[in-house]
Amino acid sequence: MLQIVRLEETNESVRRTVAGWLVEEFPYDERFSSVEAVLVLLEDVDRTAFVAMLDGVAIGTASIVRKDDLPSEFEGWFTDFVVDSSLRGHGHGGRIISACVEHVRETGGRESIYLYCEPKNREFYAKRGWVIVNEQTHTDGMPVFVMRYGF
Repeated sequence: MLQIVRLEETNESVRRTVAGWLVEEFPYDERFSSVEAVLVLLEDVDRTAFVAMLDGVAIGTASIVRKDDLPSEFEGWFTDFVVDSSLRGHGHGGRIISACVEHVRETGGRESIYLYCEPKNREFYAKRGWVIVNEQTHTDGMPVFVMRYGF
């Protein structure tokens, strides 16, 4: 059974697994230079990190942060989204997104939440209700879309 829990509620092994995924998935992002650096980042007070657990095993993660790493006037970001590569395509990612969106909705104070995505992932998010707000260039020079999910 799939459960989405706050990362802070998990043990050190799960937190290290999540940190390892982020180091591996985002090698161009200097914030993810090592597992130890990511573990510190995941404890930031402006971040709520989630982990998807399937039968007690971590299979994915995502975070909600107040500000992301690109300059923007927007606040409230869905970020650091990873699903174990062997388990992609089974709907787990959609459930992680839904849990994060629901968290933002329940905690209130926002009319929208935002994300950056590469052009190849635009349709994945659009199918889940996200709309393009604009296009920017990431700090690594890669084009990214800013997408919004409104409540």
